[in-house]
Amino acid sequence: MCGQRGETQSKNNKGNSDMRKPHTSFPTGATRRRLTRLLVGSKLKEVERDLIFETLACTSGNRTTAARMLGFSVRTMRNKLAEYSAVPSTGDNDVQSYASDQVGVLG
Repeated sequence: MCGQRGETQSKNNKGNSDMRKPHTSFPTGATRRRLTRLLVGSKLKEVERDLIFETLACTSGNRTTAARMLGFSVRTMRNKLAEYSAVPSTGDNDVQSYASDQVGVLG
């Protein structure tokens, strides 16, 4: 789900915008383990790719914000997107379409 982790921009009481973290309702403990079990048997590269593209979708394609949310640099994000656009997608067409769209942006 979008907007559960990362940063959001809001207005403080003086009307100026500031960056602050939203409440986090990310599952913990037993719930997270159950969600993780659903991924057992998946290739780590595919899970990583899907998580990156889902995070990009939640940030409206903002690579800087997505990279921060995932805990790595914008350069790493750029390199991973370049890698994904060079490798034929084995999954869903939206991921392949997004990677194809990024080829011109990455240059």
